[in-house]
Amino acid sequence: MTGISFELDAGDINIAADKLDELAGFQRHELLDMLGGMVAEQTKERIATEKTSPDGAPWKPNRRGGDILVLEGHLLSSIDHQVSGNQAEVGSAMVYAAIHQHGGTIKAKSAKKLAFSAGNQMFFVDSVDIPARPYLGLSGGNIAELETELGNWLEEKLQ
Repeated sequence: MTGISFELDAGDINIAADKLDELAGFQRHELLDMLGGMVAEQTKERIATEKTSPDGAPWKPNRRGGDILVLEGHLLSSIDHQVSGNQAEVGSAMVYAAIHQHGGTIKAKSAKKLAFSAGNQMFFVDSVDIPARPYLGLSGGNIAELETELGNWLEEKLQ
């Protein structure tokens, strides 16, 4: 993913997975795909309704007074996951995804001023400061949900 991503470190899962490989023809890719898909859905939920960072801090409201991080839904619909080797990666390939995660300043490149509208008003400015609104990562609730699903998945595979 070229925009920004978050990697799930399999850590202890890899140790258990090595043992399961020997026991039951375990497919690590299947597990990582399931976990990555869950984290992608948790991230979409955070953007669509929760409006908080993974640590629970509320996002700073936007100037237009609208839905934070959802104008036309492009960032939300771009959240996806991919599995490679022993890791799952969750993120967005949108070019502006990283600035929303980390915050930063946008300056005009090929014009004297940046031009944008907020509400019914037009603005012409030298730069715009975008506050960090972290949406990638795992909350305590996300981790608990992943652990429950992992336990269910392992139980099913070992029957």
